[in-house]
Amino acid sequence: MVLLRKQDGFMLAGVVIAIVIISVALLGICSMFVHANSVVADSGNTAKAANYAQGKMEKFKTYNSAQWSGEWSTFPTVEHQDTNFYTVTTAVSNFNVGTTQLVKVNVTVAWVERNGNGTSQNRSIQYVTLYSRVE
Repeated sequence: MVLLRKQDGFMLAGVVIAIVIISVALLGICSMFVHANSVVADSGNTAKAANYAQGKMEKFKTYNSAQWSGEWSTFPTVEHQDTNFYTVTTAVSNFNVGTTQLVKVNVTVAWVERNGNGTSQNRSIQYVTLYSRVE
């Protein structure tokens, strides 16, 4: 019986140490989830911006020769804003290579990425392509 009384204190100390070790491990796991959540939100915003830019590029494919021969100043520079989050900017210009008449289309989608720590970072995606200007 005397032997059991001496070991009671060691058993309580072992339980306290185990709780501390498990608590530290759980804090590390929780911080990984917070970071993973911000990475997922960032990639979702980037994918949505890429879809905006791709949609604008696809719209230019539908233009006929009469639309391509117009003045480039008629194209709006800032065309779409999504709740002050995404800004889609389009720039169109002539790009001639020898006798081939091309149109250079530059679509830029910009947004502000809000980080979990209260800071923000400017992000953008830029698509540039050439279309044939057949008249």
